[in-house]
Amino acid sequence: MWKMSSLGRLHALWILLAHVRNPSTLRKMWKAKGEGFPLFGGEAVCSFANVKETMAQEPEKLPGIFAPMEDTEVFFSQGYMPFLQKNPNHASRRAFVIERVDAARLRLDKMEELLKTAPDPEHAIAHFLLLTLGGIEPTTQEVEDMVFFRKNGPMIAFFPKWMRATVFKKNYERAISARKNLLDRFTASGNPYPDTCMEAIWFNAGTLGFYPEKAVAALEADPTLMAQIKPEIGAAPSARPKSRALIMEMLRLHSRIASVNYLIKDKPKIALIATAVMDPERFANPEKIDLTRDHSDSVSFALPSPNRSCPGKDLAPEVMAAVVAHLLRKKGISA
Repeated sequence: MWKMSSLGRLHALWILLAHVRNPSTLRKMWKAKGEGFPLFGGEAVCSFANVKETMAQEPEKLPGIFAPMEDTEVFFSQGYMPFLQKNPNHASRRAFVIERVDAARLRLDKMEELLKTAPDPEHAIAHFLLLTLGGIEPTTQEVEDMVFFRKNGPMIAFFPKWMRATVFKKNYERAISARKNLLDRFTASGNPYPDTCMEAIWFNAGTLGFYPEKAVAALEADPTLMAQIKPEIGAAPSARPKSRALIMEMLRLHSRIASVNYLIKDKPKIALIATAVMDPERFANPEKIDLTRDHSDSVSFALPSPNRSCPGKDLAPEVMAAVVAHLLRKKGISA
């Protein structure tokens, strides 16, 4: 079994946090050390071509983000779908999530309404996903619980067990309680896969709020880019092609997902999304925002994978485009 020491996990967490603060961190490591350098207890796969090939093979996936922990199940299910794990009843879980995602795309007008009343986009997104993926009409407290879990639970999971029981005890216990209560609510609503939906919701509640902020910053810095997006501010939620293209570029330039981890011939392979999306062999002038780029094989959504690509590959850009339009309207910018 792929296993890392507590020190190894903390070192991996340090690298991940460095990557989140500065997306070029892993790219610099690739440039300095070359393909296959040691990372997260495995061997880094860095270039776009190699990451795409690895994803297309669909080898055995490693549980957890860095390594299995003694009580990972209290934070993550056995098959963690946001990281494309092959879990029990994987095909039926995917089919269920895809069905709910397709239904959510028909309710993007609800997302627009929530953005007007929520304290911030993350709360609006959490509410929308609890409603459409979780299958419940959430209370204000349940939305708060989901946001709290997203901000605290997964990160605490990376620390040694003794630290969770002492230093982080209060937040740890609240995160566990929030997760259990929401799982119970999903189950009571008739949701057959509450764990998969819980993970998809908390993961996306934060992610879908992060990239629109980057998009708005890019628009404010580039009047030519803003001119291309402005006509879509008042468009229907599903009619913003340039805004979706901008979001795909933000996913590429500011990738927060460091890697997807695999086991190939008993050896851990760490497919680095963060380096693949900036590979100059795949993307000309990779530092430049280009709304005409082809993202049909996006590794950000694991599209090379025939059976484990992200079920939200169509919904996520539309939700984020709606957030971009909302943020621009709040700044007094209109079509």
